[in-house]
Amino acid sequence: MMILQPLDALGLSVEGGILGAADTKWIALRTVAASTISLLALNMLPEDGMNLTSIWLCIKILNISTLAFDLTRFLGLTVAKTIKGTFD
Repeated sequence: MMILQPLDALGLSVEGGILGAADTKWIALRTVAASTISLLALNMLPEDGMNLTSIWLCIKILNISTLAFDLTRFLGLTVAKTIKGTFD
């Protein structure tokens, strides 16, 4: 569980950079996608086995999926600019 804390911090940093670049459309789209993934995980939990830890893990799925989407976007843009040779 402690391994997830640095990932949460990285996610907040990357999200801040994306917000600073005024890429709010991307933030909205990945939030919808990540929330859907998290809600699907919550729906798969059995009602009798649902406890605070399982709900917390579903929230961590939300955090990790937003980080994965953001890193994919960031690294994808960086690679594309490297291939084109254009840097702003």
